[in-house]
Amino acid sequence: MQGMWFDISSALFAVLSAGFWIASARVSFPFGYDMDEELSKAAKKAGKLNAIAASLAAIAALLPAIKAIGAYKGWLI
Repeated sequence: MQGMWFDISSALFAVLSAGFWIASARVSFPFGYDMDEELSKAAKKAGKLNAIAASLAAIAALLPAIKAIGAYKGWLI
């Protein structure tokens, strides 16, 4: 029963990660003459959202591994 929290947490982190990646994909990149500053801001925003999404995905992938190790070592019943 304790291991269920790892599954729920992993699913939650995966959904949050997907949400941040969707937000990153929806960042509008302006194009045109003399748009360097706006383009730079948009790229920074997309990069920040991608970094958050990747971090959440890493946690989502790590939790099942922790659960498996815990079950193997007897930490989880």
